[in-house]
Amino acid sequence: MNKQNNVTIQTLRDQLISELKKRNYTRGTIQLYTEHVNQILRYMAANNVKVYTGQIADEFYREVVGPRNYS
Repeated sequence: MNKQNNVTIQTLRDQLISELKKRNYTRGTIQLYTEHVNQILRYMAANNVKVYTGQIADEFYREVVGPRNYS
């Protein structure tokens, strides 16, 4: 069965921050990750998107971040 996960992106952001703190990441790194998630939230709001999905992530990176060579 393919069960839909109803966790909000805000909850995921909070969990990410908690995990970064637990792993003793620096304040600057935590702020950087927080800003990245906030950028996605702004993108979703501007595009009237209510649910974060992999497709939304792909669209955000294609439209906002742009192509990058990760090799």
